[in-house]
Amino acid sequence: MASAESKHVRDTLVRDLPSNTPLSVQRKEWEDAAVQAEMLPNTVTEAITADGIPCLWVRDAAANQNKVFLFVHGGGFNSGSDKTHRELASRLSNATAIPVLLPDYRLAPENPYPFGLNDVVRVYHWLLSQGWLPQEIVIGGDSAGANLAVSALLSLRDNGDKLPLTAVLLSPWLDLTLSGETITTNAEIDPTTTRESLHVAAQYYAFGKDTSLPLISPVFAELQGLPPMYIQVGGDEILLSDSTRFADKAKAAGVDVQLDVWQGMWHTWHSWAATLPEAREAIEALGQYVKLKLEPS
Repeated sequence: MASAESKHVRDTLVRDLPSNTPLSVQRKEWEDAAVQAEMLPNTVTEAITADGIPCLWVRDAAANQNKVFLFVHGGGFNSGSDKTHRELASRLSNATAIPVLLPDYRLAPENPYPFGLNDVVRVYHWLLSQGWLPQEIVIGGDSAGANLAVSALLSLRDNGDKLPLTAVLLSPWLDLTLSGETITTNAEIDPTTTRESLHVAAQYYAFGKDTSLPLISPVFAELQGLPPMYIQVGGDEILLSDSTRFADKAKAAGVDVQLDVWQGMWHTWHSWAATLPEAREAIEALGQYVKLKLEPS
């Protein structure tokens, strides 16, 4: 049963429709609003450059710095930054007990596919160059960031690189063709995301390329050989079927997948953790998953 707080937050949500406001203004408005959210106490941050990619370390003061969570922010491939996701990152570090690295990858439409993907791969290679082992790295992301995390895994696999220990995907957007069943069936109950806004973002990112390409829409990729994955998705999302189809396909390819559908939740509800019990519970659950995976076997 949804919490009272969930019902209150839901009443404040506004559906994301295509806007005539310049994208640069939309980005700044999101950042300006996001920086008002306070990170958890005892959070330490450090801005760095990883092979030319600006990044932000966000870690709980007690975090084990021998491990790392490479977390790729969402924002439709065209928005978002370490500023929009540092509060969430502070909660992820606290829950997983490891530092979070937020890469500020290049955004569409100025830098369409494959620029953002290439940036994520470069940051992973940088982590390896700094001494972290693949089994000490967790990769993940929310929404479009989760897409980039999976696409990075596919790219690394195909290049013969050793892969991270596990992947954590929050409300992943994995099908830019928008062919999932719930794009239609959940259209009336999803309080935030619309087909129209997704279509615009997909066109920005693909920039004329086929949106069914596996590194653009990983739901169409061959998934064998990928590491274990933990997926959280809201039951009310129009992108719900991205997660269910991807999980089914990954399992059929022999990938260890845990899929948690949070009934009554919307796209990336984790971002409302300051007021939403379900968001805090989801973050705690993914923290427990990561801790179990990081335990010595």
